[in-house]
Amino acid sequence: MSSSEEKVARDEPTEIKNSVSASPEPVLAENSDRASISTKKSGAPSVFESTSFWFRRTVFPHVWSPQIGVLWLVTSIIVVLYALMYLGGIWDPMAHIHNARVGVINADAGFTTLSTYTQQSQAVVNAITQGVPMGHAFVESLFGTEALRVRLDYHNATDDIGTSHDDAIAAVDRGDFWGVLYVPANFSDNFLSSLNLNTTDGSTVTQTTMGIEYIFDQGRSYTLSNFVDQIVIASITALQQGLALQLANGTSSSPLLVKPAFYIQPIYLAQGRRHPVLWFGANLATYIALLVMWLSSMLTVTVIAKLFIEKIPHLTGVRHAEGLPHAKFSSGQILLASMLIGVAFTFFHALWLWIVLYGLGGSDFFVHGGPGSVFGFLFFFSLACFGFIALLNVLVGVDALAVPAAVFLIFQIVSSGAIVDHVGMPGIMRAGAALPFYWGLRIMKAHVFGSGVDDLWRSYVVLTAWIVISNSLALLIGTLKVNKWRKHKVLEEADAALSVLGGTMRAAIA
Repeated sequence: MSSSEEKVARDEPTEIKNSVSASPEPVLAENSDRASISTKKSGAPSVFESTSFWFRRTVFPHVWSPQIGVLWLVTSIIVVLYALMYLGGIWDPMAHIHNARVGVINADAGFTTLSTYTQQSQAVVNAITQGVPMGHAFVESLFGTEALRVRLDYHNATDDIGTSHDDAIAAVDRGDFWGVLYVPANFSDNFLSSLNLNTTDGSTVTQTTMGIEYIFDQGRSYTLSNFVDQIVIASITALQQGLALQLANGTSSSPLLVKPAFYIQPIYLAQGRRHPVLWFGANLATYIALLVMWLSSMLTVTVIAKLFIEKIPHLTGVRHAEGLPHAKFSSGQILLASMLIGVAFTFFHALWLWIVLYGLGGSDFFVHGGPGSVFGFLFFFSLACFGFIALLNVLVGVDALAVPAAVFLIFQIVSSGAIVDHVGMPGIMRAGAALPFYWGLRIMKAHVFGSGVDDLWRSYVVLTAWIVISNSLALLIGTLKVNKWRKHKVLEEADAALSVLGGTMRAAIA
């Protein structure tokens, strides 16, 4: 055998060995994981896997896993939670409307002009009324008719807050009642003018319809105030029909005693609307503005987390990144800087929202709070939202931020009383009074409609507490997390350096 042939023969096993090691592994070994899923015993594809078009041509059988089932369950629960919070709380306000407190003030002075009528006419009046002033009779009829009394939480406030018209307005403005039925001082005398009575001087008395004023705060809750107003109107209508029927029966022997116009409208209900909602959009703006600032904070926190913290790792001082110079800062500095940038974002977001509101409503939109006050509040409220979202971010991470932030958003919109006040919702919705939206909504209604201005300071105190606590916790927890991440990165780099050093030493020894 020649030397060349001997070399070929000597190298042949090596070439065969190398070719085997370079060749792909057997099919069964390569697909062992897939085979083990379908056929644990034989290790070969099942008949279904070999023949099924669904299995061979579609990706779904290969990507399905128990985790997908768990995710399906979790997302379904979240959707149900969204629906229950948004719809369940405001599904039937009329079922809870009986909790709405309505005051009744009887300022009727009685039959003060009765002495101007003849003795015979006075006797007729006493026979009809039993000497009871009409204001007193009205209040007794309202509280004595159970079908009317239980529809709202009526409260006789005559002795509690006084009988003047200003007292009634002040009680509504303070929020003591959703509305006040005010019976004026001339209520009984106006009733006398509806009767054909003879005066002592022979003069003719001009008929004046008995009137009652319903004073209510529309700006407090546009939806609920309308519901209560409808019930009050229906109650007064029922009472005046009863009064007309009672008077008709009592004067059946003398049908000409009552002037015909009385039966057309025995009692006139005047609407004393406080803090009116002049535009439907203005009512929406009181809570849509809060929603926009919440979404602005979600966007700001996400952008800061993704583009500030994650994109400039050289700030951590652990290692150089992308050729940037070494710059070691404390974790607190990094978190504080990121939050200050976020505050700058929210400032301009509040400014743009203010411009939109001014463009839509003009100066009339700011007639109570003033343009500067409204802008100041929007920025102030955005700080509470930003702190809340920043705290969620450091607790659950930016990638999981959307779900809890959306849950809190929906719950706050419903439970704040933006759509229907608490009095028209289940008691559990009162938990919303602990969250920023509830107090922000009260401030917006004070600035836009002038409703609840006496209690404005309390709302600002609660929001201040939210701003301080949420932002402080976000800064503290975020700093601790960055410190923990730094230590972990240092250990990783030290371990990597030791591995490289060990490999170098082994290579040198070999």
